[in-house]
Amino acid sequence: ALSPMNEPAHLAGVFTDGLGNFGPFLPPLPPNMTKEYLSRFYVDDITVTQVPDGPHLRVFKWLDDSIDEFRKSSLPKLGKELYVNVIEYAIDEKKHDKMCST
Repeated sequence: ALSPMNEPAHLAGVFTDGLGNFGPFLPPLPPNMTKEYLSRFYVDDITVTQVPDGPHLRVFKWLDDSIDEFRKSSLPKLGKELYVNVIEYAIDEKKHDKMCST
């Protein structure tokens, strides 16, 4: 079994506001990548799910890309499994709470 590394998500949650004079551990995706990635969650201009913008999108995109690469490889045909873990720290709690309260 394989699992893509998810440590950046953990560190992003722990160091949301950065450390010292540094910005956040995990910078947000560039605006054009954010728009393209979030467009996956729409079908015929209807929102399939709510995904707030933020640095966690970099983690989700990393996992999404990792899953795609696994699926394209010969590993599934060889009986290998992929396990994906998403740690709650990946999402900034304040943004999550705000999104869920609207």
